[in-house]
This record gives sequence, structure tokens and C-alpha cells, in this order.
Amino acid sequence: MEMTHNRAPYALPALLVGIIALVWALFLGGMLAGLLGVGAAMLGGMAYADTRSHGFDGAEMALIGAALGIVAVVLMFVGFAVM
Repeated sequence: MEMTHNRAPYALPALLVGIIALVWALFLGGMLAGLLGVGAAMLGGMAYADTRSHGFDGAEMALIGAALGIVAVVLMFVGFAVM
């Protein structure tokens, strides 16, 4: 028996880019963290829309990736404000 995962195509990349953006924002800071965060939020939004409209799995990964991306963007702005 073969199990197939019907996951949204952008759910896993959104999660991975969100994690990378958050780690980058926490330890290195800078504009790249914000760009990665925006990318993660966009990928997460697209993946979540796919789960809602096409019935794919992976809504949790999409939302977590988008949330991590937003947190990375906020940390980027906080880092710039502190400087």
C-alpha cells in the first residue's frame, strides 16, 4: 500500500523559509531577514489559499511558516529601531 501526501505545494517551503528567516533575524539581523520573512509570509499565504480552495493538506505548515515570516519582519524592524 502506497500512501500519498496531498500537501499544498508551497506549504513545506513556507515553513522552511520561515524558520530560516526567524533564525537569521534572531542571530544576524539585517535586511535579508526581512526579505526572507516576506517571502515566507507570501508562500504561506499561497499555500493556505491552496488548502482552502483545492482541499490540499498542510494548512498548519502554511500558517506556521507565514507566522514565522511575520515575526522575522517584526524583529527586523525592531532591530533597526534599536540601532
